[in-house]
This record gives sequence, C-alpha cells and structure tokens, in this order.
Amino acid sequence: MIVSKDEHTQTVGKPKILVLDIEHSYLVGGVWGLWNQNISIDQMLDDGQMLCWSAKWLGDSIIMFSRHSNPEFLSWLWDLLNEADAVLTFNGRKHDIPFINREFIKAGYKPPSPYKHIDLYETVKKHFKFPSNKLQHILKELGLGSKLEHEGFKLWVKCLQGDPKAWDVMKRYNIKDVKLLEKAYNKFLRWISNHINHILFAEDT
Repeated sequence: MIVSKDEHTQTVGKPKILVLDIEHSYLVGGVWGLWNQNISIDQMLDDGQMLCWSAKWLGDSIIMFSRHSNPEFLSWLWDLLNEADAVLTFNGRKHDIPFINREFIKAGYKPPSPYKHIDLYETVKKHFKFPSNKLQHILKELGLGSKLEHEGFKLWVKCLQGDPKAWDVMKRYNIKDVKLLEKAYNKFLRWISNHINHILFAEDT
C-alpha cells in the first residue's frame, strides 16, 4: 500500500524504525575530454539534487514515496526523520543521510530530532566476506530477491526530462529497494551490533 503524507501511521509502544532509500540525479560538468579528467569546481554546471525517496515503518505494510516536484517533498521526509527512533539504510551513513542533510540545510530546515542509524552495509562489511558488498549481490547470495531491472543511466536522464514512463519505473525501483532492504534487515538482524534496544520502548518499562 502506498499512501500520501497524512495517511501514514505507526504502531504505538515499539521503536519507530524508518526504512529509507533515496535516488538523486547525476552531476553535470563541462569537460574537454573523456579520459582521465579532473573536474574543477569552476567546471560544475549542476551539482545534482535528490530526485525521490521511499520509506516505510519497519513491520508496516504502508509504503511512502515522494518526488522532488511534490511541494511536501522535504517537509514530509523531515517529519518522518524527526519522528523516527532509528533509521535503516544500506550505505546511508556515507550516502543517503548526508545527501538528505544537504537538502535540508539548503532549504533552511533545522536538524531533525536525533535518531539511531542502522546501516546494513556496515554490518555486511564488518561480519562477512562476500565477493561484493553491493546490495544486489548480497540479495542474490541470500536468496532474498533482486532489485528492479531498468535501462540504467538513461532512466535518470529521462526522469530529469520529465518522462512519465521513466518516473513510473523510478518509483517502482525506489519502492522495491525499500522492500528488499527490510528483507535484508530481517536476515541480518542477529548480526547488527548497534541495534536500538526494543526494551526501552515497551509499554510496561
């Protein structure tokens, strides 16, 4: 189930763990060659933007999605992060969260309330020796499914051009990543060393 901003809910009495994934656009620069180029700041024509995000509360069936053209694009995401006790990502400590924070500060938002960050990429890298630590490889190794196939870089180009069909694929791709991330979390749960303590949120504590 996919909902709008005012329709999402969360179970009371449990830690609020937000499963989150973003997609962003590519950088654009002016270059004089294709091989072994060092791009200076002066050559930057576009430093990219967050295109869309998808999120769900862990254990809930409701999935949230928003793209940059939505007036509530950042405010909705800020509200979710402000509400979350923990955020679940894959390589989000170096990628998703810093990119989101950049969008927040540029738009004049204050930081959301502190939350614990559960980055499954760090768990995989710390405890296992897979041939690759990419999410797609991990999913296949563990029989958890596969990311949505698409045409690659051209999909991002078409989305920036406003192609409705491309945006439909991007939406399904972003949402499926969140679903797969939750499946990977359930598989790796006992290996996560920095997990939030559920006992702290029990109603009788």
